[in-house]
Amino acid sequence: MHKTLESRRQAYSLIRTSLFAAFKRHRPFSLLRIGDGESVILAHNSSSPQIDLEAHLNLWFGKCLPSANQLLRLQQRLKLACRTSTILGIPTLRQCGLNPRYLTSYNSLVSLLSGRRRVLLTDAAIHRFLHLSGDLLALLRGSPYLGVVTSKPIANEVLRFFRPSQLFVQTVPPESPLLHQEITEHSRSWYDHSGKPLMISIKPPYRGAPYLVGAGLMGKLICDQIRSAGGFAIDIGSLCDGWSSVPSRSYFDNYPPGFYSLEHAYKLSLLSDQTRMEKFLSYIQLYEAAPKSFCLS
Repeated sequence: MHKTLESRRQAYSLIRTSLFAAFKRHRPFSLLRIGDGESVILAHNSSSPQIDLEAHLNLWFGKCLPSANQLLRLQQRLKLACRTSTILGIPTLRQCGLNPRYLTSYNSLVSLLSGRRRVLLTDAAIHRFLHLSGDLLALLRGSPYLGVVTSKPIANEVLRFFRPSQLFVQTVPPESPLLHQEITEHSRSWYDHSGKPLMISIKPPYRGAPYLVGAGLMGKLICDQIRSAGGFAIDIGSLCDGWSSVPSRSYFDNYPPGFYSLEHAYKLSLLSDQTRMEKFLSYIQLYEAAPKSFCLS
């Protein structure tokens, strides 16, 4: 297995410092995460196993799947998003040893990021770290503007705890198991029956305007579009599920009830930087199956 990315993997304690500094300076920014699912896109070619690919495409796109040309375009855009990201979360070596799809993603990134030294690498669980430490709320609470891109009904929770002066919500299609029986404007697929893609173009109101994006594969591309338009985008993925009390991931069950709620994160966000970090590290030790597999401090 290639390990050339390991010398570049930065601890969460350093990443959080870079994140806060970039936000303070209103820099165009994107934080992305690559897990196992993205492997079917990153490593896709004519000889790729179709069963695995189709399963993931059905999850992301439902019955209206992208064409072969559109799939190639998605691959190109995902690779570009990774290469131009500010911070990129990558699988841990433990994950690569447990699941071949994680290993495929990791190996794809080895060649993809060659020469891209400006991209900061860290663990793909960075979104969870930002929540469990209270750092995400400490960073964005009281912002004059906050954008949210999601299929989940979390607007009221975001308003209550992040308290932005202005909240922008872009509703996107949910993953296929969560599709509503009645197709509405907010539950349509990313591609319609004629193959036309759903176009989402976000225009930040000012340089460094923050956005939280939870939209699966397409969320990575949206984060890249926001960054290229001058915004500050964070791929929060399944945190949207936690904030809406949908236990979609097994790691939610490893923690006491309420740990992935915004109310819990809000209480942490009121603490000092050092105290938040100390509590976060204690949570990882108590509740993660393999705390030593993460790069934390």
